[in-house]
Amino acid sequence: MTERVELAWAEHEKVRRGFLRGESAPAGGPPFKPVPRKTPKLPAGRKARGKLAHFLYNFEMRRRFQESLERCGKGGRRGLFEERPIRVLRLAASVNDGGVAKVMAQTVLRLDPREVATEILLFGPEEPLSPVLTGCPGVRIVQMPMQLWLGSWDRRVFGNVERLVRIFREARPDIVHLHGPACAPAVWMAARKAGIPLVVQLHSAYLTRRENIDPLHLKMEKDVLRRCPLIAHAAGVAEDARRYLGGEAGDLPEIYLTEDGIDDRALWSENRRLGEWVEEQAQGRPVVFLSARLVSLKRIGDFIEACRRLVNEGVELFPVAAVYGGEKKEVRAEVKGAFREAFGPGEGEILRNLGTPADLISRARVAVSCSEVEGLPKSILEYMRLGVPVVCSDIAGHRELVRHAATGLLFPVGDVGGLVRELRRVLMDEDLRSSLVAAARESISGRRWENTARQVTGIYRGMVGGGGK
Repeated sequence: MTERVELAWAEHEKVRRGFLRGESAPAGGPPFKPVPRKTPKLPAGRKARGKLAHFLYNFEMRRRFQESLERCGKGGRRGLFEERPIRVLRLAASVNDGGVAKVMAQTVLRLDPREVATEILLFGPEEPLSPVLTGCPGVRIVQMPMQLWLGSWDRRVFGNVERLVRIFREARPDIVHLHGPACAPAVWMAARKAGIPLVVQLHSAYLTRRENIDPLHLKMEKDVLRRCPLIAHAAGVAEDARRYLGGEAGDLPEIYLTEDGIDDRALWSENRRLGEWVEEQAQGRPVVFLSARLVSLKRIGDFIEACRRLVNEGVELFPVAAVYGGEKKEVRAEVKGAFREAFGPGEGEILRNLGTPADLISRARVAVSCSEVEGLPKSILEYMRLGVPVVCSDIAGHRELVRHAATGLLFPVGDVGGLVRELRRVLMDEDLRSSLVAAARESISGRRWENTARQVTGIYRGMVGGGGK
C-alpha cells in the first residue's frame, strides 16, 4: 500500500508542477509563474495514507472515464457489403460450470462460423471454459488473468485497460461482447478508445439488490449500461435492469431478449462413479439434491433445516448439497459446519465444485432451489430435462419456468415450513411426482440453443449494420 501511495503521489505532483510551470497555460494568456520545487510530504498514519490513495485513485478513474464518455466510439465495424464473418470478442470475468459458462459455451457452439467468428478472452482467475469449445471451428480461447474491476482500488486496473486496448486493436473485432456488468466501466473505456462497439449480457436479476458497492463505481456502471445495447435471457432480468437504470423510457438502452436452450450437449466429462458412490451412501434412501453457489449460509441453511425436520419426523431421505464458488473461507467453513452439525456420517453429503452434474442429478428423487433472486436458472432447466421434480422458492426467475403444482412446486422465500410441506408432498406422492416430471419436460421441449444462436447473430448484424449509441 505504501509503495502505491508514494508512486501515485509522485505522479500527482509531477502533473501539478507541470501545470504550475506554465505547460498548461491558457492560449493567449501569460504563462503561469514557476514555483519552487518542494518535496511532497506524505501524511502520517496508515488511515490518512489510505484516504489519500483512494482520493488519487478516484481522481484518476473519473478522469479516464470522462474521457471515454467524450469519445465518439465510431469505427471497428464491418462494412455493410463486406463479405466476411462478423468478428466478436467475448469477455468473461470468471468462468466455471455455472450459468455464465453454460450460456456462453452452448451459444458459441451453435453459432455458424461462416457468419460469426468468435474469440473468447477469459480475464478471471478460474479455470477455462468447457474443453468442447477448444476444437470448435471459428473459436479461439485466450486466458489472461487481470483485474478489470474499477471498484477493486487496484491501480493496476489502469494499466490493464491500456493492455485491453492493445488486445482490441490487434484482434480487430467488430463487436466486444461482455458477460456480466461488474467490469463494464473498464471494458467500456478500452472499447471506446479502440473504437469498437460494446454489448453487455446480463445473466442475473441482481442489479437492484447489490449492497456495499461504492456509489462512484455504481454511477459509472449505470452510465455505461445506459449507452450500450444489453442482452437479457429472461424478462425478469430485463425488468431488473430497467429498474436499476431508472430514468425515462427514451433514455434507456435497447434490451434484447434471448431464450436459453436446454443443455442437451455435454460440456464437461461426467464422473459417473460419483453418482454410483452417492447411491451407495444413500443405501436406498431417496436423494434430495441442492446445487448452490457459496455466497452465504442463508442459501443452503433453509435446505439443511428442512431436511433435518423431515428426518426428525421419520421421513427417509439422503440430502446432497453440491456447492461451488465461495471465495470467502469463513463462508465455506460456516456452511460445512452447519451441514455436519445437522447430519452425521452416512446421513448426508456436501460436495464441492460440482455445479450440476447430470449423472448425480438423474439419481435424485427431488431437486431444491432456495434462491432469493435468479434470472433464468440453468439448474432448474437441467433438473426438468433430466426428469427430476423441482421444489423451488417463489421468485420471478423460478416462476418463468415453474407453474405451481403443474411443472413443479413453489414455496415462499425463506419459509422453511413451506419447503418442508412441499418436500413431504413430492416424496410421499408417486403420482404427483410423475405428473410434475411429464409436464415439466413438455414445457421445455421447444427450447433449443440453435434458436439462441440465431437470436444472438441477429443482434450482431443489427449492431454492425446499424448505428448504435
